[in-house]
Amino acid sequence: MAPDACSSVQRRVSASLSDGHQDILHSILSRLSIRQAARTSILSNHWKHVWRCRTNLEFSFRSLVYKKGSGIPRSHISEYVFIQRVNAVLRQHSGVGVEKLGVEFSPLHHEHAEHIDRWVKFAIASKTKQLILDFHVQRRGKEPYTFPFQLFDATNASHLQSMKLGSMSLKQHASIKFFLNLKKLELEDVNITDEELKVMLCSCNVLEFIGISRCKVLTCLHTSHPMNRIKHLQVSHCPLLRQIELHFGLITFEYEGPLMPLAPPSTLRNISMKSSDICSALEYMFTELPSTLRCLESLSLTSEEQKRATLLNRTLKFLYLRHARLELNFVFLGFGADVLDLACLLQAAPILEKLEIHSCQENPIAERTLALTWNLRVVGVVKVRRRDVENVNPRHLIDPYWIAVLAEDES
Repeated sequence: MAPDACSSVQRRVSASLSDGHQDILHSILSRLSIRQAARTSILSNHWKHVWRCRTNLEFSFRSLVYKKGSGIPRSHISEYVFIQRVNAVLRQHSGVGVEKLGVEFSPLHHEHAEHIDRWVKFAIASKTKQLILDFHVQRRGKEPYTFPFQLFDATNASHLQSMKLGSMSLKQHASIKFFLNLKKLELEDVNITDEELKVMLCSCNVLEFIGISRCKVLTCLHTSHPMNRIKHLQVSHCPLLRQIELHFGLITFEYEGPLMPLAPPSTLRNISMKSSDICSALEYMFTELPSTLRCLESLSLTSEEQKRATLLNRTLKFLYLRHARLELNFVFLGFGADVLDLACLLQAAPILEKLEIHSCQENPIAERTLALTWNLRVVGVVKVRRRDVENVNPRHLIDPYWIAVLAEDES
């Protein structure tokens, strides 16, 4: 095909796409990275306008710089190159209808405050609903960026519904009280004290989700303010945290770290616990979980298996449990791990629908698939990677009248 004819075809295709419904064009752009979306502006003036109205602005090494097969390592891209590219995109954007503005790049810190503040101002002016600033600080000698609470007021903060802040300092300003419509808050590796966090939670009265991770100075977490509507709480890797006070109304609780005393409310429906302090997942379930959790529907446990569970109370304890997920990391083989020990869960949870067992080690139970059947009803399919099934007595913990255990032959 001649060059002129080829060019004519390209123009007709571009015009055809441009004449399409705006929602379709925006949907196409939303599936492209920032860098790829910007390139569509060369198709036509209409495409250029559509690109400038992109609703999701996510800036990261992958979206701005990464090119498959280029071999460019992250370490070869300076923060100033990244900043220049973010600024270039924001200058071209219309500044209207932004649903999400996210910047995830390391290592940005206080020396780049002028640029980061400008991005926050853009988010405010464009009435962004979701703001993400996560800088993954690697240069520990640098002072972290301080989030500019002072830029917000009762009017411009009302549009923000979700915020994630990572690797920065939160020196709170009185304007924190203006986040009246914030429903989701994630804090990762931020400098925040117990009192500052308490003030923040008390000020965000419609907050439904809060995630706290790697906050190194936090020692106590209170979520029991009468006005709190928090339904979902995530806490992980806070080394000094010694107390978590859970409020009535909480539905989902996810925790990773050392075990500590908990008084979960009766409203709790979903729990996920990861701790090296759990030496036996089954024993923890039957002896350590508070009796107030009778309405629990979903339970996920990750443990360092160091002993075999004993003295299990196999009464109907988990009457509403439908989904159980156990990630068992066996530390050593001396205690004779037995996959059939898990059968007691079927007696304790009469309506259990799905039982997952995960393990990444090569010991001690062989890799095979088990189908556990309760009253001839399939409860779930369990993938087990252990080598301790060969010499199991099927009557050890399982009443054959109630349960049939079917094991696939190893291939």
